[in-house]
Amino acid sequence: MKVTSLLFASVALLLPCFLWAEADPAIKLQNTIDAALDVFYEPDAANKSGDAKRQQIASLISESYDLSIIMRRAMGRNWKKLTEKEQNEMHALFEQLVIKVTYDRLSSGIHKPKIHYDTTTYESDNRVRIPSSVTVEGSTYNVVYRMGRLSSGWQIYDIIAEDISFVSNYRQQLDDHFRRKDGAALIKKLKERLKSEENIAEITI
Repeated sequence: MKVTSLLFASVALLLPCFLWAEADPAIKLQNTIDAALDVFYEPDAANKSGDAKRQQIASLISESYDLSIIMRRAMGRNWKKLTEKEQNEMHALFEQLVIKVTYDRLSSGIHKPKIHYDTTTYESDNRVRIPSSVTVEGSTYNVVYRMGRLSSGWQIYDIIAEDISFVSNYRQQLDDHFRRKDGAALIKKLKERLKSEENIAEITI
């Protein structure tokens, strides 16, 4: 992510500080990610079943963020190529895929990632960038969360990992798919990925 001219100037200078103190979206983001990590790394995590962990991740996601925002941006113009039924299926499948990727990655035996959050940058009153660095297995990666303020609160509309935009990358894959195939084929492919016993390390189609 204002009387006299002096007063207006003073308020304008202080406003970003008030926004940061009262509603920094990074606080919610950090709390959500910490809670997700706790599902796998808290002391009694080993006693929980895989299904219980998946349910916890699903609840955290649904309670914290609307994944349809980032999904619709990734779909771009291809969204209109889906029927209403296919759109509903795509929304549900995308959420399931995010849950599976999260579960597969964090249950693969890696050490608990260390995450550092830098200062939130307000690009406007309704858009922010939240830079972070993630250290896992001895390697450090830069991750930037781009968020927008909607009627439903702050929502993630893109994630940039090592200068690669999730939305742009996923949209390119979808554009390639729709040049040759339709929405039904996409949904079939995603269902097959979700049924696969293999671990999924990233969201691809």
